[in-house]
Amino acid sequence: MYIISTIPLVILALLLVPSLSALLIAIIKSRIVGEIVTIFSSTTLLILSVVILYHVIYEGTILCFGGEFGVDSLSAWLLILISFISLMASLYSIKYIRYELIEKKITKKRANMYYALFNIFFFTMVLLVTTNNIIIMWVALEATT
Repeated sequence: MYIISTIPLVILALLLVPSLSALLIAIIKSRIVGEIVTIFSSTTLLILSVVILYHVIYEGTILCFGGEFGVDSLSAWLLILISFISLMASLYSIKYIRYELIEKKITKKRANMYYALFNIFFFTMVLLVTTNNIIIMWVALEATT
């Protein structure tokens, strides 16, 4: 009997959710869609991070995609921290961005760009803690700044 692990797909989903969310926000160009997609993305990141933490605690370190990506116990806890901060920041930023729009400090285009860049930032943070490749890690670290 073969046991097929879906954990590599969970790690892939961790990377795809924020990047595809940013792409969707950039294509649709609606503030409401940006808000909804960003909250969905952040919530999904937190759920997937909890799944990975559970797997790491009970099964050990995860290595996938030829060892290029992996999650150990430190990375799993960092994923929880990153995704929790992502969710809290996305919830807070909705009211903040709406206020900025009402006060005419930013345009709708800038609000849409904020939500897209928000998701790209958290994509790079997740990439940073899940990669085992030092070059990709350096690129992800530089992309966060």
